[in-house]
Amino acid sequence: MARNKLDEESVSVTARFPKVLVERIARFIKSFKKENPGLTISRADTIRMILTQYFESQTATD
Repeated sequence: MARNKLDEESVSVTARFPKVLVERIARFIKSFKKENPGLTISRADTIRMILTQYFESQTATD
């Protein structure tokens, strides 16, 4: 996944996740790579993508 250039509105966030959640993220990455051969995606990219999709879906239902 192409990374966006950092801009002045970006904020670095550090978080701890339960091991079970990290394992689910890893499975998501594995599935994503299988469905999109040749694309690479980091854990941070994945978390950003999941959060973005979640909040967009919440906005659509509000």
